Amino acid sequence: MFTEGFEQLFKTSKHLSNPLSEWNKTCTDMCRRIAQKNVELVGENVSHFSEQMKKLSTIRKPEELLIWQKEAVEEQLTTNMKYAQELIQASMANVEELVSLFQHIYGTLNESALNAAKTASKSAEKTGKKAAERADELLK
Repeated sequence: MFTEGFEQLFKTSKHLSNPLSEWNKTCTDMCRRIAQKNVELVGENVSHFSEQMKKLSTIRKPEELLIWQKEAVEEQLTTNMKYAQELIQASMANVEELVSLFQHIYGTLNESALNAAKTASKSAEKTGKKAAERADELLK
């Protein structure tokens, strides 16, 4: 009688292990993609900065410095917009993946909860019948 609840908890936990392992795998993949993208962006920033320093070292006249400064600001704005766009696209892809994963886990949890409720109601019916039979026997 007391072990039925424990057995049901064990079965429910068993059903939760697969969705949770999928969740961990998906989160690990997302983190790996984010880290890889960050490394790529840092590499691009470093190469872009070194190119700007090379251009700066070749400047001889004040007019060239103003032109270089204008070009550097334009390049930086364009690059930042490109990075922001890539970040938004990656974030949207991750959100879509998380939503599909949540839907899958929610379905699995609902299914296991329904199974647990059915089993619990069946055991409660059995226990109620046994108690009613014992009460009838005691009354006779």
